[in-house]
Amino acid sequence: MSEIRKDYFTNKLVIIPNIKDSDNNSSKFDNKKTNCPLCPGNEHMLNPADLILIQKDQTLIKITDEEVTNRTKNWHVKIVSEKKPIVSNKPNKVFSNEPLYNEPGSGEHYRVIVTPEHNETLGNIEVNQLVDSLSIIQDKIRWLYSQKHISYVILSVSYGSRSGAFTSHLYFDIIAIPKIPPVIDEEAKIFQKEFNEMGVCPMCKIINLEQDSKRKIISTENYIAFCPWASSYPYEFWIFPIKHETSFLKLTQKELQDLATIMRSTIGGLEKISRDCSYNLIFHMSSEKKSTKQIHWHIEVYPRMQHEDVLGSRTDIYVNNTLPEEAAQILSKNSTDVWAKLVGIDI
Repeated sequence: MSEIRKDYFTNKLVIIPNIKDSDNNSSKFDNKKTNCPLCPGNEHMLNPADLILIQKDQTLIKITDEEVTNRTKNWHVKIVSEKKPIVSNKPNKVFSNEPLYNEPGSGEHYRVIVTPEHNETLGNIEVNQLVDSLSIIQDKIRWLYSQKHISYVILSVSYGSRSGAFTSHLYFDIIAIPKIPPVIDEEAKIFQKEFNEMGVCPMCKIINLEQDSKRKIISTENYIAFCPWASSYPYEFWIFPIKHETSFLKLTQKELQDLATIMRSTIGGLEKISRDCSYNLIFHMSSEKKSTKQIHWHIEVYPRMQHEDVLGSRTDIYVNNTLPEEAAQILSKNSTDVWAKLVGIDI
């Protein structure tokens, strides 16, 4: 069974998946459509879907594979439980104490197949398709937070051969775990400290600062995208709600539409820079369980355009050869072009 281990001295956590599943051939990147388990026609390669959007009489309805005799065909978006999850919903009960602390790796692992089309990306997908995916993701995360053994839900995208993805077919990972990740815990502590001292969200201050900075890429009615001042990776950028929000799950349909538009525009701009575009995208969100550990939710995008930064991976001190201000200028031009086409504006 999976287990979660803690570093001797720091709060760093490591998930050790089930040893029997460690030889997971899905970890090898494969961009061939015929071998892709996420493509229509290969439903037999996956677990039955937990949640499916299908189009019927010009209306989207939600079903599961359990509601029909055979696996559902002609699906729009679907969520499946991972066959070889990194956490287990049937964990062992073994705990150990410091300094060799470990606990059961309990949790849930799902994949959200955003589109039936193998070659669609976040940079070229129809905005409404992405909106439908984000909406069904909200439903799944709400359900996960209703489970007693879940404290935090991680939502991420790995795309491209250098990202750790196993296929070029677009998908989100949803990983629900019994602990709040250290990076979220640290952000929450900083937020709480500054809020108590200054009475204002520290990230709201950064958003106001970046609205007119050279690091701004693009902004919409509800969101701003910018390259952070101390970017760890070339062309790294963040997407923040402009107004103070702690929960992705409370977004309205209009806000989801705006979020999908800025995601589509910025990733589209990034794809124009690199022929072999690889990146990791992760949502930083507050836990929906009752907790004082709240943050201004946002998305962080880490392009993988160079070999692994060995210094950064060993010391948390990164080397970035691309000035964030220059990266933002290039991303801004490309992203604005994509955005203008999406909203039908000539620039």
